[in-house]
Amino acid sequence: MFISWARLSRRTVDLARELDVELLHISSKPPYLNAFLETLNYLKKVKPNVVMVQLPQGPLLWEVVFLSKRLGFKVVADVHTGFIYTTTLKEILLNRPFHHYLKYVDLILVHNEEVKKLVLKKFGNTIKEEKLMVVYDPIPKPLENLEMPKNIDVRPSEYLVMPASWASDEPIDFLVDEFINYLRMSKSNYKLVITNDYTKNISLYKRVIEKIKKANALDKVLLTGYLKKQEYYWLLANAKLVIALTSREYTMLSAIWDAVGYNIPFIVSETTTLKNIIGNYPCFFKIEKNFLTSTLMRCIDTENLMDSFTKVSNRLKELSSKSIETLRKVLNQLNSLTP
Repeated sequence: MFISWARLSRRTVDLARELDVELLHISSKPPYLNAFLETLNYLKKVKPNVVMVQLPQGPLLWEVVFLSKRLGFKVVADVHTGFIYTTTLKEILLNRPFHHYLKYVDLILVHNEEVKKLVLKKFGNTIKEEKLMVVYDPIPKPLENLEMPKNIDVRPSEYLVMPASWASDEPIDFLVDEFINYLRMSKSNYKLVITNDYTKNISLYKRVIEKIKKANALDKVLLTGYLKKQEYYWLLANAKLVIALTSREYTMLSAIWDAVGYNIPFIVSETTTLKNIIGNYPCFFKIEKNFLTSTLMRCIDTENLMDSFTKVSNRLKELSSKSIETLRKVLNQLNSLTP
């Protein structure tokens, strides 16, 4: 079975579906008292052979490792970047004290080779490489009955979409500056749609909205707020391009997997991790003044972009399917080893 606390990631939902395992998600906030109790009671009741946990949160790892010794199940930790690569005070407080519990799990899943190298570097000889497995995200399966959002004015293929989480690693204010600059230089009529609940990061939202108003671009840069899944995927499926934006290393953006699932080309931040996973691709950009502007000018209406995207898409699909199939076999082995 798979357990997550607080925020349920798309990766966890899709992995649980692909592996055909039960998923227990508990909405909870620090200090996670209700999550501790619900997890304890549930594991004592169902007595699973193998328990997978979505990390963060660190306290979930501690509890499951502790209970595994008493209830006799195997533990698999799916290590999201924010757990092992802590860059904010919240991540440091909630995750770093629990890092050493990774030594006691039976299998550690990481999302890419760069995170694998990071884990090995952090833990030295205390975690053996054979305990680590790179498992890429499942490719999203396109939804039926998509719904056009009612609160924004867009037409298919006449806008770009940036799937945002409004996290600290997303310089959305930089993106807005560059897109507005692109509009001035290109004289195009494309719109930029930025998704998700901007109240998650009020300070960033204020900077973004100030730039939009200053440029008199309220009709060109649209903030959707929270969307239903059917509305979000309508935006994705009908976009001209997806913009995958991060300033953070070691992360593989879910926006890229979404773009692959819906066959929409993307432009993407240039990081070591992303370049290593994606490979040769003409539409990387650096988070530097005018760099994204020139990437948009070069890529947005390029006839050959779809050919480049198709090659990358096929590579990512293969990475995903092969890694998940290997994981399925290893989980079956762990399951057979449980008394």
